Amino acid sequence: TLGPNTNDPRDLLGPDVIICAGEDQAELVEGLAELGLASESFHYRCYQWWRTGDLTVIWTGIGTGCLEPLLFEILRSATVRRLCLVGSAGTIREPSYPPGTACWIESAYSLGMSIDRWVGESAQYP
Repeated sequence: TLGPNTNDPRDLLGPDVIICAGEDQAELVEGLAELGLASESFHYRCYQWWRTGDLTVIWTGIGTGCLEPLLFEILRSATVRRLCLVGSAGTIREPSYPPGTACWIESAYSLGMSIDRWVGESAQYP
């Protein structure tokens, strides 16, 4: 497996990954079914995985307790080429875009996370 947190079989991790964090699991499954992707899945703890071709879709809960172990395990595998994180993740000020609007993030800052001491206060870039 990738590790003890996700217990995911390595063959479910493809080079292209979409992580849906904190959104309604049933709505994601419904959307995947409409695309023909939700026929089989792997489920362990707060993680559910689907794979088709190079694409892996992962659902998890919201927060660093879900995301950090997941990211640690999938990124150390050196399999992931492209990663897209989908979810509201909350907001601390009036949003620049209406909720539900996709936007490109050019940089991000670590705030209140376990990686703060390694990345510092400067912007991080993809």
